[in-house]
Amino acid sequence: MNHPLAWGLRSRASLSTMDTPRARKNVTNEAQTVVKQHFNVRGHFILIAIVSLLALSGCRFSSRPSPQAKQGVLDLRNWDFQKDGLAQLHGQWYVSWRKLLTPKDFQGKRHHHKTFFSIPSFWNNAQIAKDKKMGSFGYATFFLRVHLPTQARSLPQGLGLLSPNQRTANRLWILDESGHPLTAPLHNGNVGTTKSTHIPQLKPEQTQFRPKQHKTLWLVLQVSNFQHTNAGPYKAPSLGDARQLIAYQRYHRQLTFFLLGMIAFMAFYHLLLFSYRTADKAPLWFSGFCGTMILRIELTSNHLYGVFSSQGMWDFLLRLEHITVFIACSFAGLFVQSIFSQEIRKKWALYFAWFGVAFTVTTLLTPIPLYTRLVFFYQPFLLLFILYIIVKLTRTYFRSRDSIALWLLGGFFVGSITVFHDLLHHRNWITSAYLSQYGLLVFI
Repeated sequence: MNHPLAWGLRSRASLSTMDTPRARKNVTNEAQTVVKQHFNVRGHFILIAIVSLLALSGCRFSSRPSPQAKQGVLDLRNWDFQKDGLAQLHGQWYVSWRKLLTPKDFQGKRHHHKTFFSIPSFWNNAQIAKDKKMGSFGYATFFLRVHLPTQARSLPQGLGLLSPNQRTANRLWILDESGHPLTAPLHNGNVGTTKSTHIPQLKPEQTQFRPKQHKTLWLVLQVSNFQHTNAGPYKAPSLGDARQLIAYQRYHRQLTFFLLGMIAFMAFYHLLLFSYRTADKAPLWFSGFCGTMILRIELTSNHLYGVFSSQGMWDFLLRLEHITVFIACSFAGLFVQSIFSQEIRKKWALYFAWFGVAFTVTTLLTPIPLYTRLVFFYQPFLLLFILYIIVKLTRTYFRSRDSIALWLLGGFFVGSITVFHDLLHHRNWITSAYLSQYGLLVFI
């Protein structure tokens, strides 16, 4: 019996004075019982997860890629909101660096800007002139002209627009062709021109409106940042049928609650396992890992940011979001080492865990511009440790040919791929969403 959960039982039995063939047989039987119960629970968990995901997957919001804005103009005249779904307003927007334009600047005026900025992306080191870059701190106005399809004026509940948070502070207006606002501005925090007038906040905003006879819209987005290392419009707004937008929001809430429920169940289950066998630390580490991921999902989905809107809480929650990366990875390393103690050296897992503790303490004690950079220094060490574990798990499988080891290797490999994806997403090298929580479900 080569299952990792049985290794701990056998190792403790070998230290006993009753190391006889009969004793070893009893331990093996006990290990088989534990493994059977363990995978029986996991089997029910996987079945529930598959059924729930199939139910949630019935919601589809876009059947084809959204058109890209080119030189400040987005043409949606061939886009059918009811058939094609929500349109992502990404591409080249006009940009005015260190200027905060308002609707008054668009009333009866023509704009001939020649500077463009690709949304979504960070504005760090973005070139706005031959010898001029934006830098991390500052403020800007981005605006886009949108040509609407004819059927947009006949939608039952009108159009809906989702304005995602931009990490710091932002404000967005929807203007008609003549520059008059169609709705109240959507805002996160307070966009300011100085650090004292800038108030950050993280929560998505949405609104509904009717374009009436207007064939063209202006979207005006203000963004300011004087704290975070990475800033700028790293998320694109979404425009579409108001009913689809409501369904889109409901779908993401349901999916988030589903993930939280599944992970919370496994956290409690492994904590219960640890309460019966306190000498085996693997269930404890895995329970801690799941608990940390629950907190991270809540933070990355911006639920807590919307509840606590003060600047002090924004700073605290942002620190907590970074800390969850270090703590979750430390728990994961200790867990894998515990179940593969014969293959993975304990000292390397402990070094990695203490490395995460050091980053956690530094995050708690340093100012925002410094600790928001820490994760970039942590990522190379994380990738090296993941590679080390994958190599060790692969060697374990080829030595033992144990199907359980193969399943664990596959789950860990898929989880590692999602972690690598999230690292690229965090650096804004790819624009999608965080996927490590889904990789966790596969690993579980």
